[in-house]
Amino acid sequence: MVNGEESRSYKILENCLIHLTLVLLNEKGHFFFLISIGLVFTGWFIYSRVYFSGTNKITIKCQYIKYACGDCYPQWKIDSIGINEPQNRVGLDIKIFYKKKVVDELLDNELGGCLMCYDFYFTGILKRTLNKKYRFEADSYDYILRYKDCCE
Repeated sequence: MVNGEESRSYKILENCLIHLTLVLLNEKGHFFFLISIGLVFTGWFIYSRVYFSGTNKITIKCQYIKYACGDCYPQWKIDSIGINEPQNRVGLDIKIFYKKKVVDELLDNELGGCLMCYDFYFTGILKRTLNKKYRFEADSYDYILRYKDCCE
């Protein structure tokens, strides 16, 4: 779980619990208060396990792809994945983040807008979100020029 997302989520949960406590103790009684607290924690447990679930650190090789609409989600395709990892994720379209920022902008500035000419290697954690899309939280990255005369 990413520290910023975790602390923000706990702050929201804390505010909800304080509000529920004040409302339920004044109007309904202790029984409804306990049931509400139980439902909130159960929902939070399920949400955090599904959204923030991910595999161990892996290294993936990706290609930057650009859809016709420009900013469609996602813009990276997994070409290959580590030897000891399940190969059923090869070919997935994913969104990649590096230090909590979308990696497209960072690499676009670094490589002068020529992302399609490179092979990218990212190391981090692949996560599946609630809407069944994949996001990759990268700790490090590297790239190799695939076509010499691609960006001239």
